[in-house]
Amino acid sequence: MATLPAAVRAHPDCAVLWIDAHGDFNTPDTTESGYLGGMALSGACGLWESGHGAGVDPSRVVLVGARDIDPSERELLDKAGVRILAPADVTGQRVAAAVGGARVWVHIDWDVLEPGTVPADYHVPDGLAPGRIREILEAIPAADVLGLELAEFAATGDESTDARATESIMDMVAPVFATAAVR
Repeated sequence: MATLPAAVRAHPDCAVLWIDAHGDFNTPDTTESGYLGGMALSGACGLWESGHGAGVDPSRVVLVGARDIDPSERELLDKAGVRILAPADVTGQRVAAAVGGARVWVHIDWDVLEPGTVPADYHVPDGLAPGRIREILEAIPAADVLGLELAEFAATGDESTDARATESIMDMVAPVFATAAVR
């Protein structure tokens, strides 16, 4: 909730890629669970006073891979103009087209992946494959990525499992760290 308002203050024309199984667009008035993480994006967009700032223009947000959105949250997303790419519609080319050459703030919640790929607290079937995340990040020039948030990695405590997951994460996000000219 705090990083996005800071990013748009510095880069008002940036796009936000919210890569997540969930919309995170509920408000204290619409949430069924009361889970603050399920309200993070709506708070940054100013739908409620989070105490952490606002200022993100919802029409500059692209929600990628979302598939667990409750009806009241869907209504808020539609009304606010957030663009949503369901897992079946996600390709690097479509995501790049959705951000339209803008500089981008990227948020990835690992529950966007097919369950069992990277340990996460939430398991939502029919997720993206790791290669799709890498494809998305390859489609956006590294110099256009303003920031990268990685959320919801749930370490298992098994060194082998956690090491494989960490290697997978590093492979997925590697394009962001490719040598590129900085604007």
